Formats: sequence, C-alpha cells, structure tokens
Amino acid sequence: MSEFRLRPLHVKDAVRMLEWLHDDETTRFLALDGKSLTLEDTLSYIRNAQDETVNLHRAVVSEDDVYLGTVSLKNIDLADKQAEYAISMHPSAVGSGAAKAASLLIAQVAFIELGLKRVYLNVLRVNQRAVRFYDKLGYRYTHSSSIFFDGKDIELMWYEIDNPTP
Repeated sequence: MSEFRLRPLHVKDAVRMLEWLHDDETTRFLALDGKSLTLEDTLSYIRNAQDETVNLHRAVVSEDDVYLGTVSLKNIDLADKQAEYAISMHPSAVGSGAAKAASLLIAQVAFIELGLKRVYLNVLRVNQRAVRFYDKLGYRYTHSSSIFFDGKDIELMWYEIDNPTP
C-alpha cells in the first residue's frame, strides 16, 4: 500500500494541478470554470496559498512526492474554532486511497494543530460519489440549501464533523 502525505503547495505542482482543473469529470461539480484557467493562474494560486491566515491548502503527494491533489481548510475561524473542508484530486489518484488519507491527515491538522472543534463542508446532492465518501469519513448531514448551478436549482447538502477529543 502506498503512503500518502501532505505538504505545502510547491510551484512544481502547478502543471499537475492544471491537469485536474482542465479535466471535465473532476470539475463538473465545482463552481469553477477550470478550462479557462492557465498555468499562470495556478502559479498565482500556489503563491497566494503561502498566506495561511484564513485558508490552509496542502498538496496531497505520493511517497515519491508526486502531486495527487489539494486538500484545504478554508475560512478558518479560530474564534469559533471551525473551518470548511475541501478536496480535489488529480484523475490519476482516484481510487488510490489518497483522498481518504489526505482527509484524515487534514482532520489531524484541524483538530490537533489548530485546536478546532468543528469542520464542515458542502456538496451538491447530485455528486453522489462525494456524498458517499463524506459519509464514510464520518461527516454527518446537518441541513440542505438550494443554489443555482449549471442552469438550474440544485440541492446543496451541508455536513460537519466534530473534534473527537473534547
């Protein structure tokens, strides 16, 4: 079984990041026009990710340091002790266990390093693969809202997970 780890994003990750951004299957449930993004856009994102005051983005990498995706804690609120979780994986990493490993590792960052009490996420109901993934990770459904996405109103499901140690 391969080992996966998290590290800060590096400039060398930009090309593989752009590959998943240009992949229709990877981005079809994201409110993002990945096809329009350029290498300079990804380089700018990586440079901006160095500021971790509100958002913490980590590269998910293989044991030989190949970029497999990005996992994030966004909108970090240290006063309310919560943050939003997000993950996007390169198509080559799907089914490898990297997303699960990255999710568990970023939870450790959230709960142990940052001392957060809650991590939340949202997902489109139509993204059933992601819904099953979050259920398996132990996130619990809290409520739904509606957003206009891809030309129609879609149900947006909200999930959260609490720090397992009080």
